[in-house]
Amino acid sequence: MWNGGARPVNGHQRHCLLSTQHTAISNLSRMVFKVGKNWFGEVKIRRIIMSIEKNFASPSVQYRGKPFWAWNGKLEEQELRHQVRILRKMGFAGGFMHSRVGLGTKYLSEEWFKMINACVDEAKKTGGEMWLYDEDRWPSGAAGGIVTKNPKYRQRRLTAYVLDRKDSRLLNKGIRTYYVRIKNGVIEDISAPLSKNIREKKGYKLLTFIPEIAECSSWYNGYTYLDTLSEDAVKQFIKVTFEAYKKHCGKEFGKTIPGIFTDEPNHGTVCAVLQSDQSTLKIGIPWTDKFAQIFRKTFGYEIKDHLPELFFDLKEQKEYTARYHYHLLKTKLFVGSFAKLIGDWCKKNSLLFTGHVLCERSLMSQTSVVGAAMRFYEYMQAPGIDILTAHNWEYETAKQCTSVANQMAKKWVLSELYGCTGWGFTFQEHKMVGDWQAAMGINLRCQHLSWYTMKQAAKRDYPASIFYQSPWWQEYSKVEDYFSRVNAITTQGKPIKNLLIIHPIESMWMKYRTNCGDSKDAQFLENSLPSIRTWLLENNIDFDYGDEEFIAKYAEVKKAKEPVFKVGKMEYKTVLVPPMVTIRKTTLRLLKKFTDAGGEVFFVEPVAEFVDGKQLSEPERFALHRTKCSARLLASLRKIKGSARLLASLIGDKKIKFSKDAVLKVVSDSTKIISIKDKQGREIKTTNFMLREDESKYYLFVCNTGNKEYNTVSIHLPFTGYAQEWNPLTGKAYQADFKKDAKGITVNTRLYAYGSTIIVVKKNKQKNLPQLKPVGKPSKIIKLKKSSYPIILSEPNVVVLDMPDEYTISGKKYSYPEEILKIDDMARKSLGVAPRGGQMCQPWTRKKVINPKSIPVELIYKFNCDFIPGGLIELAVESPGRYTIFINKDELGIDSKSGWWVDKSIQKIPVNSQLLKKGKNKIIMKINYTEYDGLESIFLLGNFAVNLTDGIRPVIKKPILQLKKGNWIKQGFPFYSGSVIYNVDFNIPSVLKKAVLRLPDFKGVCFKVKVNMQDCGTALWPPYELDVTPALTSGKNSVLIELFSSRRNSFGPLHQTEPENIGTGPGEFVTTGKRWTQRYNLKPYGLFSEPVIEVYG
Repeated sequence: MWNGGARPVNGHQRHCLLSTQHTAISNLSRMVFKVGKNWFGEVKIRRIIMSIEKNFASPSVQYRGKPFWAWNGKLEEQELRHQVRILRKMGFAGGFMHSRVGLGTKYLSEEWFKMINACVDEAKKTGGEMWLYDEDRWPSGAAGGIVTKNPKYRQRRLTAYVLDRKDSRLLNKGIRTYYVRIKNGVIEDISAPLSKNIREKKGYKLLTFIPEIAECSSWYNGYTYLDTLSEDAVKQFIKVTFEAYKKHCGKEFGKTIPGIFTDEPNHGTVCAVLQSDQSTLKIGIPWTDKFAQIFRKTFGYEIKDHLPELFFDLKEQKEYTARYHYHLLKTKLFVGSFAKLIGDWCKKNSLLFTGHVLCERSLMSQTSVVGAAMRFYEYMQAPGIDILTAHNWEYETAKQCTSVANQMAKKWVLSELYGCTGWGFTFQEHKMVGDWQAAMGINLRCQHLSWYTMKQAAKRDYPASIFYQSPWWQEYSKVEDYFSRVNAITTQGKPIKNLLIIHPIESMWMKYRTNCGDSKDAQFLENSLPSIRTWLLENNIDFDYGDEEFIAKYAEVKKAKEPVFKVGKMEYKTVLVPPMVTIRKTTLRLLKKFTDAGGEVFFVEPVAEFVDGKQLSEPERFALHRTKCSARLLASLRKIKGSARLLASLIGDKKIKFSKDAVLKVVSDSTKIISIKDKQGREIKTTNFMLREDESKYYLFVCNTGNKEYNTVSIHLPFTGYAQEWNPLTGKAYQADFKKDAKGITVNTRLYAYGSTIIVVKKNKQKNLPQLKPVGKPSKIIKLKKSSYPIILSEPNVVVLDMPDEYTISGKKYSYPEEILKIDDMARKSLGVAPRGGQMCQPWTRKKVINPKSIPVELIYKFNCDFIPGGLIELAVESPGRYTIFINKDELGIDSKSGWWVDKSIQKIPVNSQLLKKGKNKIIMKINYTEYDGLESIFLLGNFAVNLTDGIRPVIKKPILQLKKGNWIKQGFPFYSGSVIYNVDFNIPSVLKKAVLRLPDFKGVCFKVKVNMQDCGTALWPPYELDVTPALTSGKNSVLIELFSSRRNSFGPLHQTEPENIGTGPGEFVTTGKRWTQRYNLKPYGLFSEPVIEVYG
């Protein structure tokens, strides 16, 4: 620990020590990947492997997280190998080797593959894994511009131009042109297609359609995204990327390299508004050169004759069959070209194809950029999703993916999670976000993200860095231990679900147009599915979604003891059809067969009035909305054949209103499997669960997503057996408190705020386990109350200097404070180069100029000293060798061996404290600034306290040796981002039977406790308590509580007006206007109430 002196440079450099047993299990699990088939269609781990009971406490490496390991600088082999060992020490299996903004090593070069293979070799030595990533940045497809350097493979679009006046240059390129009147995305009047001799017409605009190639962009290193609707383009991407990996490291495919990640592939945006001004409206939709030809061959008519309805609604027009067919085809082309070609290649080459598509959440977003996300997942060996931020409950995103995995018997489902959460994200939030996803079926965790370096803009690339830069990194293995145990359980056997919901994505295709947010019909569709989902999940009713393409390919009706609607490997007892605009004839036929066999199908209003995108006649539509028909209508209905008759005969009295009560009334009785109730017998709305079964056991994972604690929880399961409760935090198993009845068993347990448990029910009785005894109430509470607590810091205190008070750029002087990143933009503008940031061309693509153009830049930081610190003071600076630095009038010597702070890119410079003076001080930095430089915050480190005058100007004060309860940023540590050890002494007359230390109120990521120098563990999440009984002695006891903060108050964002962000990305670090404040926006940390010892017995 640091207490007035420098923390050792190698504090982050401890090697990963792996047990022989753990490595042996990992190697054994790999060996059996080549043995027989199980339900997942992959490997069956035979009885030579430890049973789940024996393996639960220490699951094999495959169940551990694989974070995005952001390769965002110039790569060095020894540093990469060292970081592999850190990943393993943190409890990870390894990571995804992910090219990221700032990469300095040439992508897909010989040097690149040398680094890849070094990491694979190091992972192999440590019993870990290394996963590939298929792109330079994202989205996947362009190979960093290597593929799309050839215009043949560049993304296409069909662009609609709405023109106020004649533009011959554009009109001559148009494949169709019309006179139109448009209002709010609706064409109120349209002419017949115009000839080439076109004139302006009063009161009308000109609408023309032009096939175009996407514009080049620095994001794709000067080129474009890929034409993902073209098989030829995707084959070239496979050749450049996948075949190159096979050539260089293919021997480890399916071994140390289990799989490859594809990131946000898409087909371009439907109805993307590219320009909107007084004279021109420019809108694009995805296209490819052969689209019209393939469309004609597929559907038998010309798409060119229906182009307006692909972009706009037409007044009085109700049928949009061409729009439906357009979406059907571009989805088929995208999935067939990208997902199937790559998925097949990966299957052939022993790789798991994983990752996620772009914008998979809602009906609108899917329609816009991928067509139908569920269809993409079919060809992924490990389908995945992306859940950004902390409180983003994207149940649809997860359910769509896990439904496909269930139906196609895919063992692994990935989630890229924790992105954009910011430095302040706590372990409790790690658990909360991870738990609900695990309950939905996620079992392959890809944490976002772990930075190779924090140099320059990398430190703003969607923090936090879940890596050695965070002060709590050595505690994270406990989080991974927990989730590895959860994953081990949620991959056993087969999921149990009774309810299938038909997914209405094709209905959104019918309604999607420009300015779709203004469409009430589209908005209703968008919101109705999440509403039904919420009603069901809040009543602990689980379900899968069924994509109509899947149903057409893989569904059948089976009847043994009772009828089931079978989709792939899953069998459902009830089918719910949500509000829909169109439904497939193949779906109707199967539903009719299911109801004829005695199965239950319910239609939620409004019922579809289109079949396969074609509108029913007026009598047909009328029949759908009447449960009782007149004789005349019945006679006319009998004359109707095909889809309408199917619909009418199916619906009957199975049509229900769109309301919570109506849906739950018909669904609960037939589909509800378990109940999770509170003391009053009410279903707990904040619980999620996963229920599975194998030959000998049932497995139930339950989590509480809310902040309310339930001391009494009753879980009823409709089967008999012997219940055990397994603790995923400790790895221990107990005999559960359960009772049998005629309908099954009821397990009594407890759920803390954000708590979880695992119930395992053995079908046949086996050996007894220790009884899990109720905690009860403490017999005594000892408050460890003090006016203040002695403290020890894990690292020196810090002053953040991010706003020079004066600065000079190219000889022009500015005498007002400004954020350093804004000054950097000013310097680059003066130099005539583009601003730094995520949109820039990658460093590996830019030729290094030997003598680059430069301009002089001078920065002057001012701060006050009420106290001259003793001992060691250091200035932490990126690339200090590029600067001449003065403290007041004295120049600092740069010592490259002085170590680093937080990240190896931030070097420490020793500062003689005698250079400081009481009162005003200056730090002056001079640089000949080039395009390769970047101005960043600097940090003054030492044994002192810091006060902020008016929340703005730092003042150095005498060191603080004790802290009171409350926020430590107001007690001398506003920018501090390490951990603080609170020293608490107390006396007890005799040894206690059981004693638990608890922190009722604190602000931090987690805390760990030592009693009388004996480690008592780390409290990761509620109830934030630790058993300290074995460490206590009669008489005086010393308690050390180490409270971990985060890097939030050192690295920001520090000048935004919002207290906290919904999401944190590069944009939050340079705020302007009403979002900007000169005052520092800091996150509270500290011990906010006295610790307590709860005595039991």
